[in-house]
Amino acid sequence: MMADEAASREPLEQMLGDQVRASDAFQEGVAAFIEKRTPNYG
Repeated sequence: MMADEAASREPLEQMLGDQVRASDAFQEGVAAFIEKRTPNYG
């Protein structure tokens, strides 16, 4: 059933999302967006 498949992916998706949100690149992207500037990933 589709609901079962979706539920089984949730922990993985949460873990991957947490890793992305903790990255320096994500933080820089958010800061640049808020400050309306081009992000500097280097």
